[in-house]
Order: sequence, then C-alpha cells, then structure tokens
Amino acid sequence: MNKLPAQAAVGYARRKGWIDIRGGLALLRSRDVPIGHKVSALALGLVLALVLEAIEFPVEMILDGMTLGLATPILALIDGLEIIALPILFGAAILARRVPAR
Repeated sequence: MNKLPAQAAVGYARRKGWIDIRGGLALLRSRDVPIGHKVSALALGLVLALVLEAIEFPVEMILDGMTLGLATPILALIDGLEIIALPILFGAAILARRVPAR
C-alpha cells in the first residue's frame, strides 16, 4: 500500500527534521561554516521574503482601501517586521539544508 505524499512528508519531518531553523541559526553563529554559505543563504532568504511581499502587496492594498486607510500603520508595522525577521528565518532554514551534517 502506497503512502500519501503528505503522510510521507510528515514521517520524514519526524525522523530527520524537515525544516531545522534552530540548527540553521546555530550554523549562522558558528565560525566553522564558511562566510560564503552564510551570505548566500541570507541572500536567498531575502529573495524569498521579497517574493512573499510582492504576493502580499495587492491583498494589502485592497484591505487598506476597504478600511479607508485605517489599516496603513498596522500593515506598515507588519511589513517592517516581515522584512527584518523573514530573511533571517528563511536563511537559517536554507543554511541548515545546505551545510552537510557533521
């Protein structure tokens, strides 16, 4: 009997750790990891965050228009937090997958 893809993914995540952000953050702080790996992971994280922002932008503008501008400060705060935190989190997740286990 074949496993469904979602069941296989959950099993893989439990066994091996599918997205290891804690391990990636530790690798970002580690001096053993080459700086090139760290910079490329953070750059890819920034690209992913910018793509997410580009996808969110039309929805945020519609929401802002529906609330007659009252949502602008809240949306700006959320966007600011996203543009700071998401590249680091995405970069940590990418770095954890790119650096071989020791």
